[in-house]
Amino acid sequence: MLSFSLFRPLAMVAFVAGGVVCSEFHARAATVDADFHLYAYSLDSTRGELQGLPVFYGDGKAYAGTAAPAGVSETYNVTLRATTSNTTFTATPDNGTLPSQAHFYIDTTTPSSFGDVGFTSSSTNSTQNITGFGLYGAWAFHVGSADDIQMDWYVEETDTEGTWAIKWNNVGSPVSSGVPVALRTQAPGVKGK
Repeated sequence: MLSFSLFRPLAMVAFVAGGVVCSEFHARAATVDADFHLYAYSLDSTRGELQGLPVFYGDGKAYAGTAAPAGVSETYNVTLRATTSNTTFTATPDNGTLPSQAHFYIDTTTPSSFGDVGFTSSSTNSTQNITGFGLYGAWAFHVGSADDIQMDWYVEETDTEGTWAIKWNNVGSPVSSGVPVALRTQAPGVKGK
């Protein structure tokens, strides 16, 4: 398992034709408890670049944008917390009430397609993987079953213009139905990591 306070191999990221390629180097992950927001960034000029759209909660799913998607009744801006004691991201609404201990999750059980990304209070749902998350600087990642660093975040368009459903690419290669993104803690217009 990944330890937030130790040096570990980590992936250096480069976007290539809709995918992420990795090469190994040693780096230090976050070493202190930290509250943060996530923002989605992409380089896909054919569908419009996503330049730091905020990630938010919508009926248990994760979205990027500034408006609630059609059909979603409950939305919240959320603050996430990563701690040194485990590899989960816990969500707290900026206004309102989420289920107790709402954890950020990815669905890695569908090997031939995108999996959902969202928020759950369950720690036992077999399709909702709530562990293995971390931050490298401003970049959110997931540690796979082979202890490999993964940044397979994608977005799919919703019926609401400018709002995207965040997905996890279980295919492991570029998928034409979505746009690859980086989820970062760095807000748009802020220089840094």
